[in-house]
Amino acid sequence: MSLLALASISSQAGRTLGVTGLVLLVIGIALVAMARLARRRRAEFDARAAAVPAEVVDNVWHAGGGASPNMSVSMMAFPVLRYRLPDGTVVEQESFEGSSPPSARKGSIVTVLHDPADPRRVRIAKASMLPTVVATFGAIFAGVGSLMIVGGLALLVV
Repeated sequence: MSLLALASISSQAGRTLGVTGLVLLVIGIALVAMARLARRRRAEFDARAAAVPAEVVDNVWHAGGGASPNMSVSMMAFPVLRYRLPDGTVVEQESFEGSSPPSARKGSIVTVLHDPADPRRVRIAKASMLPTVVATFGAIFAGVGSLMIVGGLALLVV
């Protein structure tokens, strides 16, 4: 094989590696940004929320994800919570956060946070690991993407 052919293959591989790395870098940065936004929104809700004990009346399962027929559809459990407001009103409401597996079993007593301005906006006070997991995968994608960009550039220079 001639030197010119090798240079052409190296150049094409460098472009492919660099573009793939750029895509991974952008996805990684987007995942980290989404995780930060989710953490900030949760912290804002937690700052204004009131904590009360609640009974888990049921877990309602909803489909999530699976945008195309080839993708699997994940199911998430959203607990239905019964709790008493400071004025004595009993509220039964589905949480706005779901999980798989369920975060609490039917019949269990949990601490919930509800928005005093909208008592039907409620979630279990348990910490969620999802933003941390998303941020970790985002950082990994961004790191691998950065390395691929550097490798692609190195192949283009040679």
